[in-house]
Amino acid sequence: MKSLISIIMSTLAASMLNASDGALSFHEKKLSAYDVVWTSPSEDWNGTMPLGNGDIGMNLMVNPQGEVEFYLSKGDAWDDLGRLVKLGKGTLTLDPKPDLNAGFSQKLSLIEGAIHLELGGQIIRFWIDANAPVLRIDIESTEPTKAKLAIELWRNEPYEQQWVGWSDVYHENNLGVIPMVQPDTVVRGLEDQIMRYHHNKQSPWKTILEVQSLDGIRQLGYEDPLLHRTFGVVAGGRNFRAAGELSLESIEASRKQSLDLVALTEHPSTPAEWQASIENHYDTIQAEDRERAWTAHHDFPDLEKTTTTKCCNRAI
Repeated sequence: MKSLISIIMSTLAASMLNASDGALSFHEKKLSAYDVVWTSPSEDWNGTMPLGNGDIGMNLMVNPQGEVEFYLSKGDAWDDLGRLVKLGKGTLTLDPKPDLNAGFSQKLSLIEGAIHLELGGQIIRFWIDANAPVLRIDIESTEPTKAKLAIELWRNEPYEQQWVGWSDVYHENNLGVIPMVQPDTVVRGLEDQIMRYHHNKQSPWKTILEVQSLDGIRQLGYEDPLLHRTFGVVAGGRNFRAAGELSLESIEASRKQSLDLVALTEHPSTPAEWQASIENHYDTIQAEDRERAWTAHHDFPDLEKTTTTKCCNRAI
């Protein structure tokens, strides 16, 4: 006999799914057979699940303490040294803390492009929108719950990069140049958001072309692809407020709440231009009907209904 908590969990999980098994096509049923389902938390990052939309990527794990940890990446986040770097690490915690002994499930749904977590009586859905540059997090609980999202800042001061994996330009050609990793910037004074970005003030592009005798490319008018590239993320939600410069917390306990992490790269761009642009994207995404966005994400791609999204300005 199912316990009461199991019944409630199952009901919540079903409510967060847009399609029942009966509504699945033959091909969808075949695909769902390959969903990845774990029944225990992960000890380390060898136990992470991937998720992405072709632009934004994520690796996610639930640790034994019931905390959800994830790394966020973007396909065009190239830094000053030409390295494709992570946007950062996030940790989602719930209060009350999930009782993993009461039930645990972590499923990568291939049809939906989502990760579903069942942690005790708490249901969390992570999905990177197929139609917008945003990681969405939906939380449902059997009792009022508070959530906290903390973002780790790694690049907080300049430091020398001893080994540059993308090229031997600096260390093998005795150029006398010290490759330096430049810090990210945290936008301060925000009441209900976390915002951080990286702005490339330097670039090895010219040096690389000279060393490889390809300087003629510059004479053809090609633009430096790294210099003044700006990328980063803004996070927020309707029931959330800033708890310091790198954390968000629920304003009040709730049974249902959501977070959005919007990622953006612009080139060339000043920090002020990038900030204005990502704020516009964030406002557009926050104004969307969430269930409609989930349905559109779940149904992607619908080749008979090609549209252009407001935030991405690209055909899907």
